[in-house]
Amino acid sequence: MSPPNETTSVFDRLPNELLLEFFTYVPLQTLIHSRGVCSKWRSLTMLSDLLPMRRRLLDLYLSVIESSVFLATRQETLSKLQTFDREQYIRNLGGSLPQFVLPEEFEFYIREWPLKAAVAWPCFKDILDHYRARNLLHPNRFADDEDVYEYDENSVVTSFRVIALELWMVDSRRYHFLVCDKTKDSPGRIHFGKVYSSHSGMYLNQGPIAGSWIEWLEQRVKEGERQTWV
Repeated sequence: MSPPNETTSVFDRLPNELLLEFFTYVPLQTLIHSRGVCSKWRSLTMLSDLLPMRRRLLDLYLSVIESSVFLATRQETLSKLQTFDREQYIRNLGGSLPQFVLPEEFEFYIREWPLKAAVAWPCFKDILDHYRARNLLHPNRFADDEDVYEYDENSVVTSFRVIALELWMVDSRRYHFLVCDKTKDSPGRIHFGKVYSSHSGMYLNQGPIAGSWIEWLEQRVKEGERQTWV
């Protein structure tokens, strides 16, 4: 057997072209771990032809861990995180609502995002009950099918019903919702995948606050709020 310092791993002997192809297909957490192997792998993960959705999530992860408030928020954030069956969680969302469609980037986040770097994370019934019993606000709301709502959109032209997932409670009167419905309004617009604010939980305000789920997460990181992210 060769001494450890003379041992070359199988991966080290592979050509860069094959490694680039390998990184194209691995999930987000594997990409993150691969970046820590060596400087060569760190470079190759950034050069690989990743799925656009996974590339955006990797870029978001790098901005999260480099944020000035990441470490400051971790202790309280980690105390509220819960592990769960991610696939079952996705299957539960929307229940029997026929028009419910979960945006792909939200699914990617739930399936692949590393738990300890959470920016927003499902909050389940026991945590919500703890806050409600003490009359405390808990900002993170998205959980199971109980948190999927059907709302009117407040529009000058028309008002129509839309299925939206409650994401965040800003305060007792303001909420953020992710539209999970491809229904068109009268002018033919599709609001699917966009994030809207809502006052008093009755109507979605006209005009989205974020064009997508990932854009909404990016905004939260850029805001740099010194509070828990979940």
